[in-house]
Amino acid sequence: MGHLGAPPLTDGLDESNPIAKAFGGVYNNLWSGPAAVIVFFVISGFCIHYPYASSLRISSIGAYAVRRYLRIGIPLAVAIGVSAMMSVNLSIFNDSILLSLVAELIYYTLYPALLIVRRRTLTWSPMIFGAFALGLVLASTNPTAGNYPSFGNALNWILGLPCWLSGCWLADAVVKNKIPESMSYRSIWIWRGLILVLAMVCSILRFHTPLGYPWTLNLFGFVVVFWLAREITWFMASPTKRWLEWAGAWSYSVYLFHVLAMPIYMRYDKPNFGVFFNWLFMMTFVMISSYLFYLLIEYPGHLAARHAGKILEGDQGKSDNI
Repeated sequence: MGHLGAPPLTDGLDESNPIAKAFGGVYNNLWSGPAAVIVFFVISGFCIHYPYASSLRISSIGAYAVRRYLRIGIPLAVAIGVSAMMSVNLSIFNDSILLSLVAELIYYTLYPALLIVRRRTLTWSPMIFGAFALGLVLASTNPTAGNYPSFGNALNWILGLPCWLSGCWLADAVVKNKIPESMSYRSIWIWRGLILVLAMVCSILRFHTPLGYPWTLNLFGFVVVFWLAREITWFMASPTKRWLEWAGAWSYSVYLFHVLAMPIYMRYDKPNFGVFFNWLFMMTFVMISSYLFYLLIEYPGHLAARHAGKILEGDQGKSDNI
């Protein structure tokens, strides 16, 4: 929604009307993709650390690394290759999509060493707060930067590190049963509403004040950790929504391929069905093409990553589903 456009509910809005203008302002700030990336960082840290949270040891560094690099790398390499063949401008790719993927590869590489530090410190907290302070130092080198990825691929990962490490902390909390024991329907929706509002606030600050995402999103990330702890509690007590699990399985393909699907869609002449249906057809094309990318590229790549990990681990190895 943030890259391609939200449903055009405010098309033709009369901005001379203060109520209409306020509605448009709220609606336009609902779609905070950078805030969603922060949630992704926290979830990633959780998923990577969770299988090792009990033992705090990786049985095979080689198998771990191959699974992680291939899992992200195969779809990414194909997407970049397709973009080159199509001569698609990857400015969005480089400024936002690639931010998280380069950072992820760096976090995967650092994780075995971070795990050693975790064993010696008995907690992730010193690393989290140290990384947060380092992120503030980095943000201060460009204090007026609006976007989160404003420091180049060599440094952007530093900014997201405290969020990723917070996910590792959350994995420990789950293993040690230090998350809420129960959540009511009302409470979980209050937390979800809070996260949405905070994401909107970060977006408003980004576009209407000098306070950009490098200053706000890491603070947002700390709240995300406590929200996700409650989502995990809710998940353990509530039936799984299978269609969401199914959609989640190919969400990486949406993340990767939507920047390519949109230029493909725009290359061809189409009838004008009106603003809303034009948007609906565009999004439908993006989602279908992203799902096909999953079936043809991501899923086989995932299987290849797991298989390679099994080979390197040997008969005693066990592949993960992350």
